[in-house]
Amino acid sequence: MAFATFHEMGHALNLSSALNKIVISLRKPGNTFAGLVLLTACFKRKKVEGEKPKGPIDKITTFVKEHAGLLAFAGMVPTLYEEASASIKGSQLAKGFLSASNYKNLNILHGKAFLTYLGTAVGLGLAAFSASKIHDMVMKPKEIKNNSGFAEANQENTHKKKAKIKEEQPIESIQNTPENIILANNII
Repeated sequence: MAFATFHEMGHALNLSSALNKIVISLRKPGNTFAGLVLLTACFKRKKVEGEKPKGPIDKITTFVKEHAGLLAFAGMVPTLYEEASASIKGSQLAKGFLSASNYKNLNILHGKAFLTYLGTAVGLGLAAFSASKIHDMVMKPKEIKNNSGFAEANQENTHKKKAKIKEEQPIESIQNTPENIILANNII
């Protein structure tokens, strides 16, 4: 536990650099962004082939959906940078106070601790990527395309039927069936 003190001192030393202050200020928004990317990956419907985004929000969410894994990982980069920087500065600080064997153990501990943050970032990226792919498999965007294509084809066939009835049959020969009444009302 005493080795963790040097890491925490490294966090305090991070506040002395302007770059580190900027990175520290980006840590919470980056984590929030990563979470929002994961949610977008879970709930955004994949565009079918040839479908265009409708408006700027749809363009953004479509981009996020297509690159969810990478963006979720990118949201965690400020956290990774800050933790690595704190470990490095803490290690530099400890060098003058610890024996060689304890200094080596400190660096091993800091390395393992950093791997937990890296694992979280990679895990979040993989979760966003997987959530996006699983959502696409469940929602089956290709079937949505086929259904809309069916509706367009059905609508086209209805127009052809209307034209055929209008051209070929005199009005006296049309029977009063529900389909013909509907078609006649649509023609007029």
